[in-house]
Amino acid sequence: EAISQMYRSRWEIELFFKQLKQQTTIKKFFSRDEDGLKNQVYLALIAQLLTYLVKLETQSVLSSLTIQRYLFASLWEASELWETRIRGKPTESK
Repeated sequence: EAISQMYRSRWEIELFFKQLKQQTTIKKFFSRDEDGLKNQVYLALIAQLLTYLVKLETQSVLSSLTIQRYLFASLWEASELWETRIRGKPTESK
């Protein structure tokens, strides 16, 4: 049982890094010095991790990219609105 759990955990890590490589493609660097480049990569990693945590917390079936788009579009809205969208529940019409 312990070995199968370790394998599942390792597989989840592999999938996470595969997704990380696909979704944090940086097309343009905004700095030319090492610290600036590191900061940009770290911010991309943080954004990916936060998206992953939102996906886990909401138990969403949406892709990480879709969740990122919802979060970006909803930056200035109440958290209940984006959480409802990500969870897949219908929003109330006003």
